[in-house]
Amino acid sequence: MASTFEGIDKFLSEKGLSLPDLEVLKPDANLYKTLAYQPKGIAIAENNDGKIFIGNSKDGHESSLKLEAFFDLAVEKNVHLALTPEYSCPWVVLKRIIADGKAPTNDALWIIGCESILPSELKKFINDTESNDIKIICEEDLLENDDTGFFDPICYMFNAEDSNGNKKLVITIQFKTHVMGNNFQLEGDNLIRGKRRYIIRNSNSSIYLVTLICSGCFDFDTDQDVLNFNNQPYLIFHPQLNLEPRNINFRKYRSDIYSQYIDPKKEIICLNWAQGSKILDREIVLSCSSIFVKSEATTNKVDLNRIIENDTLGLYYHYLVSRAGLFSFYPGEAVFYFESYKASINQAPPQFQKANRGPKMKGIYKWRDPKWETNPEVKNEYLEEYLKEEFGSGINNYFPNNVSLLNRERLLALSTGEIIDKEWTHPTKNELFKVNEDEFYSRIALFEDPKTEQKKKNLVAKYDALINAYLKNPEIFPDDSQLIDLKEGCSIHYDNENLETNVISKDGIPACVVYVGEVDSAKAKALKGLLVDNLSRKGSQIQKRVLILRRNREDVEPIYSTDAPAVSENSEKSEVSFKKTHD
Repeated sequence: MASTFEGIDKFLSEKGLSLPDLEVLKPDANLYKTLAYQPKGIAIAENNDGKIFIGNSKDGHESSLKLEAFFDLAVEKNVHLALTPEYSCPWVVLKRIIADGKAPTNDALWIIGCESILPSELKKFINDTESNDIKIICEEDLLENDDTGFFDPICYMFNAEDSNGNKKLVITIQFKTHVMGNNFQLEGDNLIRGKRRYIIRNSNSSIYLVTLICSGCFDFDTDQDVLNFNNQPYLIFHPQLNLEPRNINFRKYRSDIYSQYIDPKKEIICLNWAQGSKILDREIVLSCSSIFVKSEATTNKVDLNRIIENDTLGLYYHYLVSRAGLFSFYPGEAVFYFESYKASINQAPPQFQKANRGPKMKGIYKWRDPKWETNPEVKNEYLEEYLKEEFGSGINNYFPNNVSLLNRERLLALSTGEIIDKEWTHPTKNELFKVNEDEFYSRIALFEDPKTEQKKKNLVAKYDALINAYLKNPEIFPDDSQLIDLKEGCSIHYDNENLETNVISKDGIPACVVYVGEVDSAKAKALKGLLVDNLSRKGSQIQKRVLILRRNREDVEPIYSTDAPAVSENSEKSEVSFKKTHD
């Protein structure tokens, strides 16, 4: 039986408390600030004489230091929402921050994924923690289970008021409702499943927030009347400790939401452990922590400057084919600080309503013992390492520092012919930014995605061949073309003023030279026609400075335009042989 959703107001009322007024749930035009922790570590899952534990390794003193420093930063930044993933926070840290008075401000919410806990341990935590100023809500009947089973909980921390206006710290504990199954049998055999999930809301007309703990998304039944899912704006938090976060069972609810609703006002934050974390001797190869936003400004009218700024700080834009923006986080260990538009702004006056352009990264923090320190820029370490190992050159020899990550994707797509749309420079029309329902990333900014690794290696190899073999060979430029000035020397050049050209001569004249590899001739000619059409607004001369290089067995065939007589064969065989096709 699927778990039920119930409004938090019912349980607050039972304790004489009123609903809080959380900033993140106000449907207005104000932005809200979020701090999210993506930990890297060894998570253990063990059974000691029938006592189950899942969480940080026992020697994980550093994990406690990092969590405490994370909450220090949440207080310092005065964020409206603080998030940690499943099984990440030791209970000793939760006890300590409560004792030290570290807590959300009156309009803020912290959602903390905690390590597993036994029923007797949780009863003791409640008895030791509750006071006149601290109230705890949970499914109390489940505490009567014996300690042969365990809970996988998240804790909502926020402030509420009693009838006299006194502030109370509320900790609402929600238990995981669905087991992982065969891949995590210890959990499957021993999890005490929750029967209730909370709807956090300011009022019936506010944005609603729900949390799906990892495999809790499997039984996410949006038809329950209390959810009013068709009409209500939602923020959905999906914390995980997950080796396979893009498995169809974990992403199906997202596909359903974004394919079934034209304007769903449903935003999703997925937060996993970092790449390189381990559990059950298996490694998380990609965290896939992401934010999903469906709006006109994250699909058709994306903010290019925001993409460039976010890229620098480890938040990468993709276009989900079910017409939503997918913003994936840098996969390594980090704390992410970002601001977002509300899931709905329907209560904002018309003059203050803004287009939802998706999240804006304000800072990324790396661990420098004993605290999280801001990092000015995220480096593409995996691509750098691959280029050095495979081709012997660093990334700056391929992509100059002044070329943004956005333009690196465009440059690579252009140089290798990864183009099928005349508006290919727009991220939503670019094959490297496109993400299908499988959520596999093709951007080289996420070169480490193993699901698309070979595709990106092939593109980089073609790009390397173009710049280090063909552009340096004068014979590549046919004598009957308008590209003969490139024989004297040329180099890669790319900027926002010339997105349709990628090469420049010694005299500063641009051109477009593309190496497509082994594709059929018709496809190469179609690509040439598309690129020529794109350049038509810049005049007839630049239109003739398009050269497509297609490998045809042992030869490379140039496809180009010319007004001169045809040259059908090379007179001699060189290191690179060329057959010539033109119009």
